[in-house]
Amino acid sequence: MGTNKSLQDIMNDVSAKLDGALLLPPPVPVLTELQAFLTFDPLLASLHKEYLDAKDNRAKAVKDFGAGDAMTEMAMLVEDSAWCAMQTRYMELRADRALMAKAQDLMEEERLAATRQRDKDNAKDALRYYNYLDLIVRMRRKRESDMNWAALALLLVLNGNLDGFRFSQPTHHFNRLAA
Repeated sequence: MGTNKSLQDIMNDVSAKLDGALLLPPPVPVLTELQAFLTFDPLLASLHKEYLDAKDNRAKAVKDFGAGDAMTEMAMLVEDSAWCAMQTRYMELRADRALMAKAQDLMEEERLAATRQRDKDNAKDALRYYNYLDLIVRMRRKRESDMNWAALALLLVLNGNLDGFRFSQPTHHFNRLAA
């Protein structure tokens, strides 16, 4: 262990770190440029799928045959070829200004949608927290009110003044009228 910190100091340090971490807003998922181009260019999407398949095949070859095997080397060459084909198409798309503007617009739309959703979630959380605090305040007020009535009843009982619980007119008037 070797630390001279008390348990309370350690707990305070952990609490401070957690409080600092909770203040940071969650990261907004961002659509990358490649993902934006993949959504509207079928050729790039096909080349990307071929690359991912080749990457999986290479990983499987490494697992099945080992890193130095000829089958693994062939899988590596296929993966490199698929990567180069995909990157070539990607560079062609980036060179086209209209397509680049379209991709940037799509990325901005996705970012704004994610930000709006995060703001909605934050507003819901804030409302839920407000309602929770309001419930606590109402419960405290009710408990204080109940305690006040209980204290009043206890004082009346202890003082022997139970007339506070009766009607203001004495009962003998009713008895005289009834007789």
